[in-house]
Amino acid sequence: MKIPKTKKGLKTKMKLLAAAEKVFGEKGYSDSSVSQITRKARVAMGTFYIYYDSKSEIFVDLVKKLNHDLRKAISISVTGLSTRKEIEITGFKSFFEFLKKHKSLYRIVRQAEFVDPELFQWYYNEISKGYAEGLSVAMDRGEVRRMDPELLSFELMGVADFIGMKYILWDDKLNDEMIDQVMDFILHGLLVHAENSKSLPHNGDEISHRIGNQNIPSQ
Repeated sequence: MKIPKTKKGLKTKMKLLAAAEKVFGEKGYSDSSVSQITRKARVAMGTFYIYYDSKSEIFVDLVKKLNHDLRKAISISVTGLSTRKEIEITGFKSFFEFLKKHKSLYRIVRQAEFVDPELFQWYYNEISKGYAEGLSVAMDRGEVRRMDPELLSFELMGVADFIGMKYILWDDKLNDEMIDQVMDFILHGLLVHAENSKSLPHNGDEISHRIGNQNIPSQ
């Protein structure tokens, strides 16, 4: 991959990446070609090879750009916020807004698992890295319960990932009330009253034992 030396060159490279996002998103990696990308970008085939050596190289660059742009969008949206509650609410909303503008994100990133498995892992680990750092700071300030920050970051990323998949990519009906419910769950948990958790067993074997001893009616 070559780094553009002029503003015009950078603009051309951005056109190629924007075209690649559309082509890979619509056709998938295997059924896409360099010629399709250049036609979509309205540049000559030779121009493509000024910046990239192959289809796989622009795919890798695109995944990294989407990752960077997503993290930047979230970072900008939470700049100046002081509490973890504000950061979580605003960060989730920023992710959903980014996804609305880049609906091909899911398909492109998931293809990376087969095109370049290391890139696929890098994509999620890179997002988790900054997220976990912020959560760790919030734990030190007493805003978030002490737990493994990396694990917690992936738990929260999983919530955002699947909500976005279902209600933006598939159904396209995510609204403020639904986001409020998601955030209410994240901020307050699953149980109706915190004290109820005291009566719940904390050992998986104990739970299995109780279930196994229940009288299950015959069919």
